Amino acid sequence: MPPSPHISILPPPGPSVLKLYPPSLSQPTVPALFLNAYAIRTAVFNVEQHCSAELEIDADDPRSWHWVAFAAKREPDGGRASATDLGGEDTAAAATIRLMPVSPPSPDGDDSAVPHVEGPSHHPTQMWDGHEPYIKLGRLATLSAYRGLGLGRLLVNTALEWAVENAAALRATENLTAGEKKQEEGAEQHEGGGKEENDGDGKGNGWNGLVFIHAQVEVESFYKRLGFVTDPGMGRWYEEGIEHVAMWRRLELT
Repeated sequence: MPPSPHISILPPPGPSVLKLYPPSLSQPTVPALFLNAYAIRTAVFNVEQHCSAELEIDADDPRSWHWVAFAAKREPDGGRASATDLGGEDTAAAATIRLMPVSPPSPDGDDSAVPHVEGPSHHPTQMWDGHEPYIKLGRLATLSAYRGLGLGRLLVNTALEWAVENAAALRATENLTAGEKKQEEGAEQHEGGGKEENDGDGKGNGWNGLVFIHAQVEVESFYKRLGFVTDPGMGRWYEEGIEHVAMWRRLELT
């Protein structure tokens, strides 16, 4: 009987992952699990969808949580299976997703306070007030040989369940990011700044369960089945020649 899929998580790996371009799968300072994720993303986004290899590793990778799903080995996917075969003799890395930490709210509605976000209009809409912090899912990819196994759904649900269970930790990244921004701007830090908002339970004035995605139009229905709702106010745009829409989901934090 083939082994059941299992998932491994990688905490934010830090700047070492930025060394992966030009492409390499033998960087000793890069976590092995990130090499799995990178190989899957390369096969799907760069080879299949012809997206730019230079843009595959971005500034969000060092600060994001990454998950990789391992499944029973299948036939090689376009010659890429050996590159992702780090899961053991009977399993191979088959799918991946990442979760970017909380984006801090902007006190004046300035889009520049939302880091590393490309594509949609970030002005207030009926679904987002322009200020509320959110986390963002992205880089969901499954090797072609492993599609149809439900790995994409499994990864999305796993990441969202983790977010609910670790809401306080995610809010801590919000406060850290906001603090770093103030330091960069040379603003004077207030004594005890951020502590009144961060009560440690993931609620209050910080992140309150809002999740954002840039969804390829082709898989918009997939995300709708997972509870995401398209935000027409953010419009449609193209990333690497592929049409995208903005979608939101509200998680219930306990």
